[in-house]
Amino acid sequence: MQHSFSTTLIEHSGVNVNSWDEGGLTALHAAIHCSGPTACLHIIDVLLRHSADINALSKAVQHILHTVAQSGGTVEYLTRLAAKLLQHGADANVVGSSGNPALYTDILNIASFPQAWERGLMDVLLQGGAGANDLDGNGASALHLAVTHGVHAGVIISGLLWHCADPRTRCRDGRCVLHHLAKFMGAPDVAKQLRNLGLDPNARDEHGQTPLFHATVAGLVKMVRLLCESGVGVNKPIFDDDKTAFFCAVRLKTVDAVQVLLPYGADLRHRGHSGRTVLHYHEAAYKARSNGSTDVARINKLLIACGAKVNAKRGFCRQGHGMNVLDAGGITRAQGEFALFLMANGALRFRCNGESMLSLVSCVLE
Repeated sequence: MQHSFSTTLIEHSGVNVNSWDEGGLTALHAAIHCSGPTACLHIIDVLLRHSADINALSKAVQHILHTVAQSGGTVEYLTRLAAKLLQHGADANVVGSSGNPALYTDILNIASFPQAWERGLMDVLLQGGAGANDLDGNGASALHLAVTHGVHAGVIISGLLWHCADPRTRCRDGRCVLHHLAKFMGAPDVAKQLRNLGLDPNARDEHGQTPLFHATVAGLVKMVRLLCESGVGVNKPIFDDDKTAFFCAVRLKTVDAVQVLLPYGADLRHRGHSGRTVLHYHEAAYKARSNGSTDVARINKLLIACGAKVNAKRGFCRQGHGMNVLDAGGITRAQGEFALFLMANGALRFRCNGESMLSLVSCVLE
């Protein structure tokens, strides 16, 4: 009775089914927002028979498929609804106000609606022509988004690959899927899944940074180990300043990452663009360390035990050229412990001034 009434109302009212209501919705958008599963499918049929534009956008520049992807219905209902709209000509690649096609909106909303992790809606959109390799408003592909979804990532990635998503697709900033996985703390199991596709673990983004660099900065030790096992170039420098991931692990005092990188051949003699060795960078870590931190002391012992040269001189740079680690910046009170440690391990001298000497003597007397 209600369905018959709605049909009669549309036929005799002369209303424009494509106009916006007070909330900026077309009749099709409103049907999805305001009606239940059974009524919605019928109302859509009625509206389409009366010339509703299935690709009309709401006032907020949202396509009907975006509305479906954002609604909180069951997977079965959303899948049926999307399939019906696609069958009647809905364009799966229309971009909304955020710059995202419906496929990307679906993936982004998995975190909000955990029940949607099942591949039903995503598969329907892909079968309906959604571009698996298109970039969203932020320049990322569907695979880039998928790797950040934790326990659901593997299922989403499998679906995208089944529909010919290219794992070599890069973001606008040059990052590959492995960069995103490392930067946004994706699951190591997903990294193994991607590794089996033959992706290059040494790929650089437009800043010259590798997935290993991002994993090290983020402190993702499991990811660091996995990349090392995949044959990543442990000593591959960053374009802008020639630092390696190992330099970053030392500077950030990430002890676990340091311990992982050393057995895989981290080069303690590598120099950054200013000619500094890893010990020069570690000296800088003392300036910023918090009181009571034991991480720097542990890294000290690791570096010396693995052959770091305590008397290596800084080169390549006019400012500070020829300075060894003890020379760098003088000896402040915060660095006194480091100075004593280096001297106990064979450091020969440092360029002292009055303040440096007082700080060092004070440290010895404590």
